[in-house]
Amino acid sequence: MLKKHLAVMLLLFMAVGAFAQSIPSGTGRYEALGNSPFILDAATDINNNPAWNTQYRNYAFGDLGRNLISGEDFQLSGQYAGATFGIGKKLNLGMILNRRDDLWGLFNSNGNEPWRPSELDVSDPIVPFKGLIGYTASKNFHLGLAPYVAMVIRLH
Repeated sequence: MLKKHLAVMLLLFMAVGAFAQSIPSGTGRYEALGNSPFILDAATDINNNPAWNTQYRNYAFGDLGRNLISGEDFQLSGQYAGATFGIGKKLNLGMILNRRDDLWGLFNSNGNEPWRPSELDVSDPIVPFKGLIGYTASKNFHLGLAPYVAMVIRLH
């Protein structure tokens, strides 16, 4: 009986290893390797250049964020999730939710002193959305478009 269980576990282990197609990726990995532009990182590449979503078809990615310590509070920031989908042989669609690509909070006055968004009566952006559209024109030519939307609400 034990041999049958071990055989089934070994087959399951080999099947999972054969079908797992995980790509090591993420902001933490990218930063740990020195933010080098020569490192291929799926999540970073797709976010920086939407034409890369043609290379990473049917791929889900995200980041749990990082801990910001302010006093004794525990808070995660920079959380996001994304996915790409192959639609046919040449077209790819995808989306990234909650990835901040704007320069929120870096408003400058004429005196080069930064303004705080709360002083301008606006709140933080509501869940930013980036759509991904990728098209494979030929084997070595890929086009990409990434419209980005981040809405704000007036506090008054």
